[in-house]
Amino acid sequence: MATRFNLVIDFAGVQVMNISFADEFLGKFLASHDFSAKGTTVKIAGLNADNHLQSYAQGERVWGKAGMKELWGAATVKLIGSGADDADFAEDISRIVGEHDVDVLSYSRGQGGGSSSTSTRRERILPAAAVRALPKSQAVLLATGIKPAMIRLLP
Repeated sequence: MATRFNLVIDFAGVQVMNISFADEFLGKFLASHDFSAKGTTVKIAGLNADNHLQSYAQGERVWGKAGMKELWGAATVKLIGSGADDADFAEDISRIVGEHDVDVLSYSRGQGGGSSSTSTRRERILPAAAVRALPKSQAVLLATGIKPAMIRLLP
């Protein structure tokens, strides 16, 4: 017969913790015990899934290239502020924000008079140079389920 547990795993006060480590720990811990008894409860407390990085490269140093790519892809809210001075990262953000149609007017003059025409071309909404030049009062918000947004930060 399985033993009944009332277990609380409390991560409160743990300073260096990320969700990947917690997931690995909990997976191994829970797999190594029999929690099939009726009335068994396992509670997880104090787990903070927030990560605040100064740069994408900083995340790659901590979790490796593949780990950071996975963490970035799983994040539901990303806030990119001033100081994103990595050209590749700025280009990636620009590409994520997307493109829009821009009307281009052309004029020409000849001996018989002038003419004009309009065409459309695709252009980045936020070029990489603009990502790198974000003022401290603005940030790009990337959140699951909504279009990218430029937001104003308050002091």
